[in-house]
Amino acid sequence: MLTLGLNTVSAQDKPLDAKAAKAAFDKADRALNTAWAAAKQALPEEEFNKLKEDQRAWVEYRDYLARWPMYTRADAQGELALDLPAYFEAAAGLEGMRSEWLKGLIREWKDEALTGYYHGARAYFDGNYVKVKALDAKAQAKIVKAAKSGDLPEE
Repeated sequence: MLTLGLNTVSAQDKPLDAKAAKAAFDKADRALNTAWAAAKQALPEEEFNKLKEDQRAWVEYRDYLARWPMYTRADAQGELALDLPAYFEAAAGLEGMRSEWLKGLIREWKDEALTGYYHGARAYFDGNYVKVKALDAKAQAKIVKAAKSGDLPEE
């Protein structure tokens, strides 16, 4: 298996025909749009707006890579046209990776939101979830203070 950038190429891979390449791109685009809808629901508005800025830059990056003959394995000089099967095939692969990245970001955001200083009846410790008891306000304030300062809480 030979790897070029983000695109994985094996000896038995054959370029898709125009119809199959466009269908692959459309499918990947729908998956990315679904991931975007989930991100809009999961992320606070400020974070989602930052992500939109990043996405605009990513679309330019996707098109740059997908039009690059060395990345797409196309036998061409210069950039590929946006309507060629090689472009659609490469863009579909990039969109698939972006969808997975976005889903991972949403999972991380949800996990991070659950693992603040204190979040209730369970905690993640050394790779395991453990049951914890509820802290009264004084004990919780002590834990938060210690966490912010980097010190161990006093018993």
